Amino acid sequence: LRQLTKRLSIFTKYEMIRTDFIEQQTNFEALRPGTSDNTTGKLQFAVTYDRRDNFGDPRRGYYAYGRTDFGQELNGGSLFYKIQTRFGYWYSPFERLTISNAVRGLFDIPLNNKQIPTQELYFLGGDDTIRGFKYQDLNPAGGNIGLIDNLEIELRLFKGFQIVAFLDRKSTRLN
Repeated sequence: LRQLTKRLSIFTKYEMIRTDFIEQQTNFEALRPGTSDNTTGKLQFAVTYDRRDNFGDPRRGYYAYGRTDFGQELNGGSLFYKIQTRFGYWYSPFERLTISNAVRGLFDIPLNNKQIPTQELYFLGGDDTIRGFKYQDLNPAGGNIGLIDNLEIELRLFKGFQIVAFLDRKSTRLN
């Protein structure tokens, strides 16, 4: 991580990930044909621009993030490119009320004629995508194109106590 200015940061890393599908813990019916254990290497580049007034409890401002990954299964399998974008906006019309919206775009692009590894697809459900559902409950087969929108209205009743209403919308597709 390198902070270029007070608000602008860049990040790069290389990672290798070994994925083993354990029979007792994997829903093989939901997996695509040809899915198998594999090792994937990825080179990631990311940039962040943050204009929020507070990192932990923002009330106004915006946040923009873009990330790209170049990846390959190390057994000579899939070669792929991933793009992830996020934009969040916070607005407080009154001292105790904050309205926020975050939108994410997710894209996996195969660079050869092989399918993208299952663990690189996008899955919905859980705290980070569609709240109120378990991870992978909404699309157990995954998707390589996705759009997620999270809208929140937060009312601060007194110090340390808030009521939050939210609406999460999603769309994923497997090409």
